Amino acid sequence: MKRIIKTIGMVSILMLLGIGNSVLAADDIQIIKSGNIEYRTQIENIGWQEWKGEDEQSGTSGKGLRLEGIEIKVTNLPDKTHQVGVRYKTHVQNIGWQDWVEDSKTSGTVGKGLRLEAIQVELTGADADKYDVYYTVHAQNVGWLGWAKNGESAGTAGYGYRLEAIQIQLKQKSETSPVDDKYVAFKEYAPGSSSGGNTGNYNNDLNIPDGDPTGSTGKPIFGDE
Repeated sequence: MKRIIKTIGMVSILMLLGIGNSVLAADDIQIIKSGNIEYRTQIENIGWQEWKGEDEQSGTSGKGLRLEGIEIKVTNLPDKTHQVGVRYKTHVQNIGWQDWVEDSKTSGTVGKGLRLEAIQVELTGADADKYDVYYTVHAQNVGWLGWAKNGESAGTAGYGYRLEAIQIQLKQKSETSPVDDKYVAFKEYAPGSSSGGNTGNYNNDLNIPDGDPTGSTGKPIFGDE
């Protein structure tokens, strides 16, 4: 009887506060907080961050923490009749490119201490051709790279640089692209190249214009941020 009274009392308090069942649907609230695309990352020493949406940063900057895993999903499209999903794969330390995973599944690893180094993201579904997905990553020793889109690689391979943060946008074909061709989104180390891996010569090695340390969004794309 005491348990029943306690339960009734709690329900009454929630109703008086005007929050009712909303406290029981926190996941649903997260899903609708922002539209189009959401993502979260598994971070060294932190674990899974909360879901981020539409061009928010997932990960960290300036803390030297590696991304270890990522999950991505398409939500709350402007046209509710559209059928759009997402698939993605990551380049992982000591593993290389993993297989594709789809719609909220984990790419990367959890509990193994392995860094993500690069990522590819592309859309799936009957209406995928009506949208573009754009993504940019913050890489160790480099900073924010240029934007990649629709399955292109973002990050580095062969340099041993960790990904530290990512931002993703989902846009309809009619919307303005964030891509600026001056800035590379991905660089793979080629053995025998004059610059070599881990040289610190990021400006030349990543084909970034001298004296211009910002991308199209005004964020640093190289340097030790």
